[in-house]
Amino acid sequence: TWLYNCLKEHPDIYLSEKKELHFFDLKFDLGIDWYLENFASEKANYADACGEITPNYYQYPMALERIAAFNRDMKIIYVVRNPIDRAYSHYQLFIGNHFKGKSFSEIIRTNANIIDLGMQAKHLQKMQHLFKEQNILVLTYDELCDKPQQLLVKVFQFLNVDPQFIPTSLKTRINRVVLPNLQQLLIKMKLAWLITLVKRSFLAEIIKKLVKPKNINYINAKDKEYLQSKFNNDIDELEAMLGIDLQHWQV
Repeated sequence: TWLYNCLKEHPDIYLSEKKELHFFDLKFDLGIDWYLENFASEKANYADACGEITPNYYQYPMALERIAAFNRDMKIIYVVRNPIDRAYSHYQLFIGNHFKGKSFSEIIRTNANIIDLGMQAKHLQKMQHLFKEQNILVLTYDELCDKPQQLLVKVFQFLNVDPQFIPTSLKTRINRVVLPNLQQLLIKMKLAWLITLVKRSFLAEIIKKLVKPKNINYINAKDKEYLQSKFNNDIDELEAMLGIDLQHWQV
């Protein structure tokens, strides 16, 4: 969401008004004309780069193949993350609905999808098979958190737009989950705009600190060992593919 907001501000880039279109995974039956309607604007006609952000494309069956069939020269931005942190964040995101009443230990042992989403080298290999190497930009979530401006320069250079542009969203944390159960209720009541307002205000961090359980980031030793047994080989492969040190993901 942070990346979407930063890219959307760039005068040479056009992003779809809806952030996650989910066309190539969940809505492919709507047809390519439906997809293209999301880019039917005057700004899109004059933009140097047009695109959208749907994270699920990298793992959903046939999504990457559909993208390649649509445009094999498509540029792909792929953000990888410590897979254990990713799995826990995924669990936290859905604890109020899909994973309600289930422990993290149970989910990682019974939900194959949450494990497959963390196999990032496997999915990168598939991308490299389908798309030109120079059209794939791999970034890390660590970079996004620690060096956001340097990361944006990489993205802008990759998209061949002005790399010196600094968006107002640069230092703004957008995608924060605050009171997830209440958020689900507000969405059902068509009050999602209120969630956005709170997330973008100083109140978000205050609320999170007040309601955050003491062990929110705690993963017990057995669960961590289990996840490491699943992910460590894939992390080794990702290290080799990217030529970067990811040993801190395996500690």
